[in-house]
Amino acid sequence: MECLRCGVEIDSGKTFCDDCTQQMAKHPVAPGTPVLLPVRPAAGEKAARKREERTPAQTIADLQRMIRWLTVTIAILSVLLCATAVFLLHTLDAQADSNRPGRNYTVDTHNTAP
Repeated sequence: MECLRCGVEIDSGKTFCDDCTQQMAKHPVAPGTPVLLPVRPAAGEKAARKREERTPAQTIADLQRMIRWLTVTIAILSVLLCATAVFLLHTLDAQADSNRPGRNYTVDTHNTAP
């Protein structure tokens, strides 16, 4: 039988190994309280789920790809920020021009008396 907490082989009739029992004794839980136990893979399943080994060249290629992606993203965001700033400045400038006194009136320069 295996310990429900860590998976170490234990004598039948026990639920937890001695180490886990000592650790759990430090943090007592009231009887009847639901406890969530960690999910452990089955015995032999651990080796199958092992992370694949990567060569340094693969790691460097992945990092270069990420740097390229970040560079393009930053460039696009910079262009959008500049375009937004130009639009806002143009809008605020046009708005400031329309608020000047006398802006609604035109002067007729052709009919001026000498």
